[in-house]
Amino acid sequence: KKTIKHPKQGSIWAGVATRNFQRVTGIYQAKDMNTPSTCAHAHGKSRRSWHGHVEAAEAENRTSSCCSRLFDWTFLLVLSSCLLIGLSPARADSLNTDKEVAPVFLEPVQNLTVSLGRDASLACTVDHLGQHKVAWIHLDRKMIVSIHNHVITREARFSVIHDSHKTWTLQVTGVLEEDRGHYMCQVNTAPMISQTGFLQVVVPPNIIDGESS
Repeated sequence: KKTIKHPKQGSIWAGVATRNFQRVTGIYQAKDMNTPSTCAHAHGKSRRSWHGHVEAAEAENRTSSCCSRLFDWTFLLVLSSCLLIGLSPARADSLNTDKEVAPVFLEPVQNLTVSLGRDASLACTVDHLGQHKVAWIHLDRKMIVSIHNHVITREARFSVIHDSHKTWTLQVTGVLEEDRGHYMCQVNTAPMISQTGFLQVVVPPNIIDGESS
């Protein structure tokens, strides 16, 4: 079983996708939605998309952090380009063969109900993944949680477990009310495929002791 935990430190892809991102309390937030896009390497190299970023990070054994929160629904379009990662032209050509089998979800992402403060796990099972990547997105918060083996959000409560070649499990430790919502498991095929599950967080009622009349 391989557990991918939240990185303490790592290279940061400080980039902009249809807007500038401003670092606020460790999270990159949208500042100007009319600004052109780039995603820049921490060493100063710029690209128009995230193409190749994860591959570079894996080669350096370093993790990346970019686009943790996007504040309008166009973030899914940005994610479309962000998830075209890790494929050099030669590798991309090799994927466009007659022998390639398209990725397919083996089962839906299940809805889950947990009590406040408990741990939650959402599993995404994909067959024939090949060279494609799996991403988890919290739709309600417009937050990219993880891309493949890399946890993108700065919130240390989130981690990803890849226990086989087919299952990617998103784990949330000590869930908060803000964790409630729809979680999308997405694969960067063309067009992309996705499935969504709902995490319900139940807040126990306050019990006040008192004398009965």
